[in-house]
Amino acid sequence: MPQDAPLNAVRGFGANSVYAVGAYGTILHSIDGEHWTHQSSQTQADLNAIFGTPDGKKLWIVGDGGTILHSTDGEHWSAQSSSSPHSLHSIFGAQDGNQLWAVGDFTILHSTDGEHWTARGHNVPDSLHSIFGTPDSKELWVVGNAGMILHSTDGEHWAAQFSGTKATLLSVFGTPDGKQLWAVGDAGTIIHSMDGEHWAAQSPNVRFNMRSISVAPDGKQLWAVGGSVAAADGPSIPDWFVAGCGVPAVGSSGLWLRHESVIFIGTTCGTRLPLGW
Repeated sequence: MPQDAPLNAVRGFGANSVYAVGAYGTILHSIDGEHWTHQSSQTQADLNAIFGTPDGKKLWIVGDGGTILHSTDGEHWSAQSSSSPHSLHSIFGAQDGNQLWAVGDFTILHSTDGEHWTARGHNVPDSLHSIFGTPDSKELWVVGNAGMILHSTDGEHWAAQFSGTKATLLSVFGTPDGKQLWAVGDAGTIIHSMDGEHWAAQSPNVRFNMRSISVAPDGKQLWAVGGSVAAADGPSIPDWFVAGCGVPAVGSSGLWLRHESVIFIGTTCGTRLPLGW
């Protein structure tokens, strides 16, 4: 793996296992959030997202060119066939890992066994960047280019929702019950739904692109990362504040930032921050 490969996603499983994935087939693993080891992906494709069961015993990674990798031990990875040439940007599944969805350029893929994949949502008109759902996967949301939001209640049939924006939406996340949802994207776009159907804009008081959002289970703490780190103290407060300067969610120098219980990747104001910031 090239030194300082860009990192595209981070995900933790349990208290002592964190993974990061990125360009050139990069997979990093940490058991303490500070020290990292490389794992072999056996691919040079850019890896864009990771999902797994809560115990981390079943893991999947998706990436460019329809790449899907699977691990049953958290260390060794094997390729799965997606039968798709399109880049995949996000993956989500039920807690037992028996139902999985991967989304990407003009693509929604579905697996009912964690191994075999089938195209769903035929005639997807544009690129999709992020998927989120309830733990039982009975409700799913996907966001993408030109403010696109798709919603499904069965994982097979998808209906468009009105987002109120034409901005590219890069990430969607919400509370486990799906009652509170946020999507973020280009030019400081943040939209919020209180019912999983209707969306309204929130003002972050910033104009940087936001590439990823994370929400506490109770919806009272939110973080969005991109050109900076923005934070909010809950859905009743529409104004976000900047919690860090110039931190892109995609780590252009393979840099990790850790703040309390939140881990970010990127650079800040042109200066590398030490781990533990």
